[in-house]
Amino acid sequence: MSKHYEDDLSIAVADFLRLSAFDVMWWHSPNGGKRNAREGARLKRMGVLVGVPDYIFILPDNSVAFIELKLAKTAFHSKTYQSKVQKEFEAEYRSLVEPHDRYMVCRSVDEVAATLTGWGIEI
Repeated sequence: MSKHYEDDLSIAVADFLRLSAFDVMWWHSPNGGKRNAREGARLKRMGVLVGVPDYIFILPDNSVAFIELKLAKTAFHSKTYQSKVQKEFEAEYRSLVEPHDRYMVCRSVDEVAATLTGWGIEI
């Protein structure tokens, strides 16, 4: 893995999703990364919403689901928790949408696969 540990995990998840044989619409929301203040302000004006999870899914039952990726705690990386704005997004989602279990924090490709299976997606 490079020094971009969470990026590497995201790439592995995207590769898994592309290679999996299921009919689910999904995409990655690239809200993170380093941006200067001017670009950040421009993106906010365009409607970028902070705290949006990494992956968004439209499931076969037409529900929306989210997966936020976080790294497992290691000697190299200890930021394994959601930010304040990510927790706020999750709380707002759970207050508006049923069922509430369609927002998960995953730390590996295996956890993503298990989450999708739990949502009724055959992998």
